[in-house]
Amino acid sequence: MRTACRFGDLAVPSAGMPPILTTRRSLLLCVAAIVVAVLAAPAELPTAGAGQPTPRAADVPTGCVQHSGDQGADYRCAGRFLATPSGPHTWAGQWLFVDESGRTRRGTCTYQLGTHPTTAVAAHRVAASLPNDPTGQRSAYLTWKYGQTDDDLTAAAMWVVAHYYSQDESALGAGPLIPSLTDNAVTAGFPDLQRRAVDLDVEAERMSGEWVLTASLAPDGMLALELTTSASPDAAPSPVPDQPISVLVSGSDLPLAATTSADGTTTVAVPIPSSGTVTVVATAAAPGPAEVYLGEPALPDADGAQPLLTAGRAGVVQATVRLDVPEPTDPTPTDPPPTDPPPTDPAVVVPPLPHTGGRGDGVVAYLATALLVGGVGLLGTLRRREPQREPAFASPHLHSRG
Repeated sequence: MRTACRFGDLAVPSAGMPPILTTRRSLLLCVAAIVVAVLAAPAELPTAGAGQPTPRAADVPTGCVQHSGDQGADYRCAGRFLATPSGPHTWAGQWLFVDESGRTRRGTCTYQLGTHPTTAVAAHRVAASLPNDPTGQRSAYLTWKYGQTDDDLTAAAMWVVAHYYSQDESALGAGPLIPSLTDNAVTAGFPDLQRRAVDLDVEAERMSGEWVLTASLAPDGMLALELTTSASPDAAPSPVPDQPISVLVSGSDLPLAATTSADGTTTVAVPIPSSGTVTVVATAAAPGPAEVYLGEPALPDADGAQPLLTAGRAGVVQATVRLDVPEPTDPTPTDPPPTDPPPTDPAVVVPPLPHTGGRGDGVVAYLATALLVGGVGLLGTLRRREPQREPAFASPHLHSRG
């Protein structure tokens, strides 16, 4: 049984009840509801140690611990204990809950009154109203980016920002718990927490617009990517840094990915075919609408369970680019280069006639050479025709007188 008495509107008051009780009749009904809830709690509300199913150890994220001891079915995760109007040890951070499908998820409280939920009973989605985030885009970004953080300071700052967005009533009834991120009683003594909460809200404002992914592909296969967001159509785009982008290329099973730098850009080298059309699809995750879940309180509470703000289904942005690679063409034919004449046989090379006559006319030189050769030949002939001389003595047989 869940009571309908609610003092704030995290914007999920029970059906038919106003956010603030203003009449004596309503007050009496609320007191009666509290009594009935307390009496009926053991039989109707799942409590720690009541034999209700709890998440398996494998389903409990690392860093989450049982809040009510070993027998409890409630788990807290990252965050801090703070002094608030509700008490000196208020948990400012994440709580574990189970959704309709049985999955364990983390959420951030947005309603100061009430009690955190048990994981023994599945929670259900409810409508949310966040006065300081009317479009829901800032809470969508923060829960998507930091909803699963294990950093205690960031988780506590998320709790502060969530209460600022919801403007839920303080337990003292003196206005919102977090009326301002820079001026409130909760973070006044924690400058690091206040500074982190302000930084988160500034970041969320900058990233709360529509995300746009653009791509261009050069002929050499270099893919240029840019991821930006703009808070309004008239505002200058802001880069989205540190965001992974996956890349698929037609005709290739090679997994490609890159992460944007501080200016929101990155490059990826993709394989280019020798010819034809190549298609490249780049994909990046983007924030989806945040969700609010309401479960059963871990302990009997007339104000019911605290609603939890959590990340919804992530969105996706894509960019597609195509490149036509032309067929290779044959080179233009050209005249063959001139070839040298074949070398002659060295054995038959006739050396040229020697040059004579110094630097005289070439014809005269050749004529003189010819005459010289002819003269030498004539002298040789004359020598062969000289008469033979008588020997100095004669044989007695040649001149005998008979």
